[in-house]
Amino acid sequence: MKKVITITAFILSGLLCVFFILPFVSAFSSLWNPEKTGFVVTETSMALKPVFSAMIYTLKIALGSTAIAVLVGLPAAFFVSHRRFFGKKTLVSLSSVPLCIPPLLIALGFVLAFGMNGSLNRFVKHVFGFTSAPIVFLYSYWGIIIAQGFYNFPLIMKTVADTWSQLPQDEAHSARLLGASENRVFRTVTIFQLLPSLASASILVFLFCFFSFIIV
Repeated sequence: MKKVITITAFILSGLLCVFFILPFVSAFSSLWNPEKTGFVVTETSMALKPVFSAMIYTLKIALGSTAIAVLVGLPAAFFVSHRRFFGKKTLVSLSSVPLCIPPLLIALGFVLAFGMNGSLNRFVKHVFGFTSAPIVFLYSYWGIIIAQGFYNFPLIMKTVADTWSQLPQDEAHSARLLGASENRVFRTVTIFQLLPSLASASILVFLFCFFSFIIV
């Protein structure tokens, strides 16, 4: 039995090398000088600069998008977990949007609404007589993170709301009895109880945004 497990593990390791490690190395093969060992300061090695620049820009986009998702998702989680209002079920159902709808459709939706020839620009040009599109924020850093933030905030909302609705109230009630305002109760008690769910949801949103090249 142990021999079979060993052989199986060896085969799986070989497949991992063939289908993952080799393609990964091949992707950076253009940076390798075949005549010498290691990287050299040539035109080829200068290709590292745009690679690192793209990585840093992608990181900035992912962090900014996650921040917007948290800023929108946290208040939404409060209303979902503490209030009853018309359209609540519809708002909660949005949490499945990032998991079900391809990013390409989301990107096309934002372009059709806020793009150069989108509905908003056509309306503004028709009303005010502009000859060129006055609204171009969608093609900037802020446009990208706003699109990704609003695309992914339902994940923050749903995860935090589920935790928020089940939080023990003993510490919060004790703080109120000691004279703490609702704002202080949130800052000193509730937010720390929500941190695990908020952190897990934020990590998921960050990964979605980091790998969401289509929206960018």
